[in-house]
Amino acid sequence: VEGLKTRTEKGCAFIDFPVNDAIIHETYSNNATELNKITQTIDAIRNDSNVTITHISIHGYASPDGPYQLNERLSRERTQALKEYVCRLYTFNPTDIHTSHTPEDWEGFEALLTDTTFQRKEAVMKIVTGNLHPDRKEEKLKKQFPAFYRFVLEHWFTLLRHSDYTIEYRVRPFSVEESRNVFATNPKNLSLEEMFRLALTCTPGSE
Repeated sequence: VEGLKTRTEKGCAFIDFPVNDAIIHETYSNNATELNKITQTIDAIRNDSNVTITHISIHGYASPDGPYQLNERLSRERTQALKEYVCRLYTFNPTDIHTSHTPEDWEGFEALLTDTTFQRKEAVMKIVTGNLHPDRKEEKLKKQFPAFYRFVLEHWFTLLRHSDYTIEYRVRPFSVEESRNVFATNPKNLSLEEMFRLALTCTPGSE
């Protein structure tokens, strides 16, 4: 039995900002599509009369290029800008939207590097996963692997500027008859108990 049925929906949006800017421009780059990802996820949950949104989390990441101190500010301010954007569109209490930020997504860099094969990979990996200050890491990559750095600057860093969002919501209990319809449309909103009760209404051996 689930005393309180809590579920989450997660997503990732790649919102683009002009250099050193922390204001969301809806028509800039591919922002309309990326912002639409977030609103579609929220709308799909809000339009379900069986659930209530309880909490939203937004975690913003900046890429490793540029000074760490600047990236710390940009990741924080851009994440706050996204929170304010969501608050303008909906009637959420701002305290129900939690934000956090990572100044430079070196973990994401490492993940991309892990899935890549090239001759000096191990040497690059040693720098990326080392204990150097982030600015020093970037400096060494630029100096020792200039061609590789130009590649990641063009192809990888755009992927490392992202906003991960989680929408948490609560689902009401269902009767057996209601469970039958929910099972066909959105089964994750059922508890195990509700599924078992529904199963007991079926003929043994039936599909």
